Amino acid sequence: MDGCVWEKVKDTTVETLRTDPAVSDRIAGLLYQYYSINRRDNELSLLFEGPDTTYENALKNLCDSGLSKACLDYAGLKTLEDIGA
Repeated sequence: MDGCVWEKVKDTTVETLRTDPAVSDRIAGLLYQYYSINRRDNELSLLFEGPDTTYENALKNLCDSGLSKACLDYAGLKTLEDIGA
């Protein structure tokens, strides 16, 4: 390594992911809401007790707000409903 100089190069992947701070903050808030409703509800309790309509409505609202993770969970609930589980 004689005569070589290390240069710090910025990680452009991380920098380009947060282009609009307001949008990023909105998504962070939606994720907080998602994890707060899932912290209370256990997936096993959903299997034994059946889906709670307030939980389903909360997932639908988060999905409608643009949180894709909530859309996946909501679709899963609808699939379980369709197969009669």
